[in-house]
Amino acid sequence: MKQEHQQTLDRIDKLIKKFAEPGCEEDLNIVFGWKDMFSDAVIVEDLSEHDGIKIVLREMKKEIGEINELLVSADSDMLPDRKRDRMIDRKDLYEKFIKVFEDSKYRINKIKEEVEENEEHLGIK
Repeated sequence: MKQEHQQTLDRIDKLIKKFAEPGCEEDLNIVFGWKDMFSDAVIVEDLSEHDGIKIVLREMKKEIGEINELLVSADSDMLPDRKRDRMIDRKDLYEKFIKVFEDSKYRINKIKEEVEENEEHLGIK
């Protein structure tokens, strides 16, 4: 794990300690949620740097392009409705899979911002 990510997890742990008092259960649950989401996003970010995943993502993007081309150019004789529907489903699945990897950096940064805002508000650093 990158040092900056470990630092963010440490900062989240400080917030957890701050909210581990009676009456702060809702805030505590939110911070625990951040920790889980952050950890998941870091794992996905690390995984996205693996050459095998890069190849899979590249191939999926290539196939999405081919599907789009076929959907636009093929008539109903060449591409019956049932086959068209399966292609659209496959394209949607590929896009969702790719989005998981592409959104990991955004999720990491968003949670870091939330942690920083709460640290400032609570006077923690």
